[in-house]
Amino acid sequence: MKGKNFLIFVLILISNAFAQRLSENTVYIDYSRFRYNSDSVYLEIYYGISNRALTFKNNSNEAELKVFIRDTINNNIVGYRNFRIVSEQNVQNENEKYLTGIIGFKLNKGNYLIDFTVIDYFDTLNIYKVTFPIKIQSISTKNFAISDIQLCSNIIENSDNQESYFYKNTYETYPNPSNVYGEQLPMVFYYIELYDLQKSGSENSLKYIAKVIDAQGREKYSKEKLIQRRYNSIVEVGAINITKFSSGTYTLAIYLLDSLNNFGLVSSKKFFVFNPHITEELQTRRSDADLLSSEFNVMSEEELNLAFEQSRYIASTDEIKRWNLLSDIESKRVFLFNFWKQRDPNPNTPENERKIEYFDRVRRADEMFRSAREKGWRSDRGRVYIVYGEPSEIDRYPNEMDAFPYEIWSYNNIEGGVIFVFGDITGTGQMILIHSTHRGEMHDENWFRRVQKSR
Repeated sequence: MKGKNFLIFVLILISNAFAQRLSENTVYIDYSRFRYNSDSVYLEIYYGISNRALTFKNNSNEAELKVFIRDTINNNIVGYRNFRIVSEQNVQNENEKYLTGIIGFKLNKGNYLIDFTVIDYFDTLNIYKVTFPIKIQSISTKNFAISDIQLCSNIIENSDNQESYFYKNTYETYPNPSNVYGEQLPMVFYYIELYDLQKSGSENSLKYIAKVIDAQGREKYSKEKLIQRRYNSIVEVGAINITKFSSGTYTLAIYLLDSLNNFGLVSSKKFFVFNPHITEELQTRRSDADLLSSEFNVMSEEELNLAFEQSRYIASTDEIKRWNLLSDIESKRVFLFNFWKQRDPNPNTPENERKIEYFDRVRRADEMFRSAREKGWRSDRGRVYIVYGEPSEIDRYPNEMDAFPYEIWSYNNIEGGVIFVFGDITGTGQMILIHSTHRGEMHDENWFRRVQKSR
């Protein structure tokens, strides 16, 4: 979630031995989203706080936690927790421990900002605060659905301890908010929930696949099994031995596939391994696991067509021509995989940062600019937002006496500063691009006459 590369995590592990203050090196936060009901999601936030970052007093380390969740549209507070946690110790220099816990919230669909603050109870000037965005959307599809993956330091199956802080669905799931494993944590435990297995009415078995891919795209672990549809919702847990994994960044990907109906879903989670005594394997090229671990590998043809339509804004003329010649699903999967692979700004990381940012813009554009006439990502404002990102400034003129509504978007960091002007020139509520100073975009110095009501 914090987006650090592996080198930073190694430095964190080394520096923790000397850490004395609350910081991003001593406070770890992670989260997972699970279904609550058809309209809402249960968000679990996991935290881990090093005892060495807290003042030792009265044979304990103590901290106060404050968590606010705000709606990004109205800035309303929709969730709040404020409580104190205590770690009792016998001596001040006791081995490093982490005060670990879970905070849960029921949230409806929307975009939120989470403010997470840790305050040293015995030194109120020792504070760490982090703010991060989170998107909550319905965990539902036309077929089945899956939750996020929760990474754990341990999982106890068939537990009778329902009073445990970490108990859910007959399991005790002890979170590992740092997502770091190695000599002290040689097993990666994971928990995931599968929903609506009987929703489609099909009775065929589903294929469940768990894979671990390293930063070079090599498959390091794979396990498959069939899932029967006897129950509508089930829990899956697993454990992966990483004692022979070299230090680095890895991605756990869990697939649920319905080959009969050509439908599949994937949930993934990044984790880190620190095994200084294991020699890293050298390999100069990515393996075929790249495509296997790609989301395109489990998309239906309809979803692939939509993905390319949304990518068309940045496609070359040649790429569009080649796409139009494709007729089978496998060739479309390979095309989209290679389309985005060649646009990956850092091929050594397991994620394609540009692709993630691009489709996140597509989702946001669809939400912000959707109308009864067209999808938000297809609109002119949606296209500009997707291609160029968030404007530096937006000047809106919705109620001019002699003009239809119009907007001026300014981008200060493109070509020395450019603008885009959108106008509702028909008075129907549909904003179209009528002028821009960006090279290659529509240019009309007399754009204002197009929004005038009497012209």
